[in-house]
Formats: sequence, C-alpha cells, structure tokens
Amino acid sequence: MALAWAGCGREQVQEYQVARESPPGQPPALPSGHSDMTAAAAPALDCKPPSDWQEADRGQMRVASFRVSGGEGQQAEVSVIPLPEPAGTVLDNVNRWRGQVGLAGVAEAELAGLAQPVEIAGQAAKLYEAVGVHPDTGKRASILAAMMPRDGVVWFFKMSGDADLVAGQKRPFVEFLKTVSFPERAPAGQPGAAPAP
Repeated sequence: MALAWAGCGREQVQEYQVARESPPGQPPALPSGHSDMTAAAAPALDCKPPSDWQEADRGQMRVASFRVSGGEGQQAEVSVIPLPEPAGTVLDNVNRWRGQVGLAGVAEAELAGLAQPVEIAGQAAKLYEAVGVHPDTGKRASILAAMMPRDGVVWFFKMSGDADLVAGQKRPFVEFLKTVSFPERAPAGQPGAAPAP
C-alpha cells in the first residue's frame, strides 16, 4: 500500500511503500481486511529535532529517523512511523517494546501506572519507558515511546538504545514531541498536493 508523508522539516512530500508484514520491532502490520489509506488522505508532519541528533536513513516505513551518539560509543536511534489505524492496542505495543529490552509483559490494569503525560502537536499523549537488558547484546537498553492516533493514522514516536544515553536524552525527546505539527495539505491537483499513487 502506498502512503505519502512529508517528513520532519522537509518541504516535499515523500511516498513510501508500507509492507503488510512489519519487520521485527516495528509497529504491527495493517490487519487483513482493513481498507488501504490513499496518499491523498495522508497528513504531513513537521518537527524540529535537537541540534545534536543526526539524520539517518528513513527506510520505507519511517517519515523521520535520527541517530544520537553518547560517550564511550553509546548509541540511540529515534524513529517516527505512521500506520493506518488500528495499528494494535496500547497494551500490545507497550508489551512489544518491553519485550525488546527483555522485560516481561504487563496486564491492562498496569498501563495507567506506566504512562507518563507528554504533549505531541499540542495534544495530550502518553509516554512509555522501558529499561532492561537487550536480549541479543546483553547490554542495558532503554526505550521511550509514545503513540498518538490522529485522523485515522497512528503515529509512533520512539527512541531506543543504550540505557544511560536514552535516560540522558529523555528531556530532549519530550521537547522534540512538542515541536511536532501536522500542517494542512493542499487539495489534490493544487500546489503542495501529494502526487497521485
């Protein structure tokens, strides 16, 4: 399915092919039978990353991707991924993020205690933090992640990497979320409109 998105700080609209099967560690794939979202219906995204975040390859699913470096070779990455709703429940996503850092899943009743209030594009949202040990590397790892539904799209904002670096980047990540905006797109056929798929 083709989705068109404008990435952070970019003026042109990029078109991405979103696979129906998500790679490991990515938000869930579009469920079978769910109607495809057309490029014309997809909103644009603007944001302002901190100056020390380096832009990284976005691949097919990400509309924004950044690398963050710390002392002693520590690394983290930030991704922004939009998917058509429903894109899994909050519980499904939180438990997947927890599993990525070697933590056990939680029950629905525990979600409220894990949620931290944040602001994304001027709207109230919830941030989830998971700190554990990466199953593959054996190193302490952390994930900061928030998801926000908007106009039929679920936006995933995620930072993952070495635990100490991610902890030190929590405030910049939260500030980054505040810079997100969803500018209006021009109607099809007018300047600034996304190309037809």
